Amino acid sequence: ADIDPRETTSNEVNQIFAAMVPELLAAHPGAGIRLTGENEDTERSLAAMKFASLVAIFLIYALLATITNSFLQPFVIMAVIPFGIVGVVLGLLFTGQPMGLM
Repeated sequence: ADIDPRETTSNEVNQIFAAMVPELLAAHPGAGIRLTGENEDTERSLAAMKFASLVAIFLIYALLATITNSFLQPFVIMAVIPFGIVGVVLGLLFTGQPMGLM
């Protein structure tokens, strides 16, 4: 179904629907339910992003280790990454922008 993004999100609809699934499956034995569409796309994107994030962190570390000729300094430099993420989240909350995958 199409949902109005100003009213709700697909995650909220899926949570409501997931609460109804056991009752529906009990009423209709042999039936199956599969969440597809945006939910499936989101799960696929998150899996790809996890792998890409690990590769990116490794490559950033390798580049910094090459530049600094040290194995410890890249860890110190990369320690500020969580602060950047917190800043982005606070900035999005402050401006009222939605937090999404993109």
